[in-house]
Amino acid sequence: MEESCTATSIALEKYDVSVPQEEGEDEGRVMRMGKQLLRSLALGFGCIVFASLMYDLVIESQLYKGYKFRISMASMSGN
Repeated sequence: MEESCTATSIALEKYDVSVPQEEGEDEGRVMRMGKQLLRSLALGFGCIVFASLMYDLVIESQLYKGYKFRISMASMSGN
């Protein structure tokens, strides 16, 4: 009888069973967690940089068109 190839059997074949090291941690697991942390940090900082650049682009385009922005604190208080 032939074994059917289902998603469950494929997922079980790809499951990696690794042996813990002496310290009790799996080196492959630690590496995966480190890579995931770096990817998450890169995504977060990338979003901040992108938002900052877009904000700067909008402000610079407004200034280029001739709009004036009041930046000083005295002008914000109404004096």
